[in-house]
Amino acid sequence: MAWDTQPIDLVVGLTHQGNVTMEWALMFTQFYTHLHDTGVRFFLSYTRGQPFDVARNNIVSDALKLKATWVFFLDSDVLVPVDVYHRLSAHNLPVVSALYYRRHKPVTPAMWQMGPHQDTCPTCQQPYKPVGKYNPIVNYPRSQLIPCDVIGMGACLIHKRVIEKCHSPQDPMFIWTAGREAQLKPEILQQIPWQKGTSEDFYACEKIKRAGFPIFMDTSVICPHYGELKFVPPEMTEIDEVKFGGFQFPSV
Repeated sequence: MAWDTQPIDLVVGLTHQGNVTMEWALMFTQFYTHLHDTGVRFFLSYTRGQPFDVARNNIVSDALKLKATWVFFLDSDVLVPVDVYHRLSAHNLPVVSALYYRRHKPVTPAMWQMGPHQDTCPTCQQPYKPVGKYNPIVNYPRSQLIPCDVIGMGACLIHKRVIEKCHSPQDPMFIWTAGREAQLKPEILQQIPWQKGTSEDFYACEKIKRAGFPIFMDTSVICPHYGELKFVPPEMTEIDEVKFGGFQFPSV
């Protein structure tokens, strides 16, 4: 696809390391087909095996070149409902994520806020630990939009106005700072000094908030997180895995 075409609706940004599960491949086939069948003008942007911040910056750069209205980040271990784009874009929010959980103990939703410590993981009985100044949002209301300070980017929809304001080659939207402080440009460390030791999604969320954009999680759009450890959100634990593997869950 040439860069000088008419603006498109959506760039789907895939971050992956070269291998995906059968479940994810089946899901993606249905997701891709649904976008095509509903008339969405979309472009797939992906780079295999690159660091997450490099991959995500390449994706948003593609979106700017294509003048896309939306970017949807989809990690290669998150399984989304086939209609995830339509459900999230219907909110017309700057940044909104589908709900998925971390695959590591203690298991928590991939959304955080500045606030008091919350509870203990019922799965592993380990206390939830803060990530820097953030605590996971654990006791969230179901099927609602939840304001967040930080979200994971594994199933996240971002409007072009956020990217236009928050990304440039000289000042990228995503930077992985953990363990790389010595390699970062001084102006980056000076601009956001409290971001030392964070992942690229935390860095981006800080930048997005500083630019004046709110961040939300839609807890009605539920996504299992697959890989070596498979975690299904509590809302879906009664769904038979055979049916779940066939992706009979867009209306859950």
